Amino acid sequence: MIGKLFAAPAFQRRFGVQVNGKWVIRVVDQQILNAGSTIGLFSSAFVTGYLSDLFGRKKVLIVACLICIGGIFIQYFSHSVMMLFGGKVVSCFGFGLGHSLGPVWVAELAPQSIRGLCLTLIVGTHYTSHKNFC
Repeated sequence: MIGKLFAAPAFQRRFGVQVNGKWVIRVVDQQILNAGSTIGLFSSAFVTGYLSDLFGRKKVLIVACLICIGGIFIQYFSHSVMMLFGGKVVSCFGFGLGHSLGPVWVAELAPQSIRGLCLTLIVGTHYTSHKNFC
């Protein structure tokens, strides 16, 4: 989504600089904002197992949803590129927790007769939603 916002005039005026009478987003800012989702997802991959063992999968998934919502609010009300970056990292960290724990939790809860089908559906939806969400 952030790649599409780079071309939006309102976004350019709010977070960009004026060059030769046109508003543009600096390349450094574009790189920072594009890296936010990778950093959030990558860092969540390291702590998901530890947190789920410590607090339980259900609690971690609930907190992951709240973290994701908090990151979205930060992005919505951001006033600078770095605040937007921070919100992106926070929201993608929460999304990464759910992304990592979702298939594990479904594998534990699904009846054995349909476990394979449920996991196939989870993996397919996670792959497509990651592209559109972060």
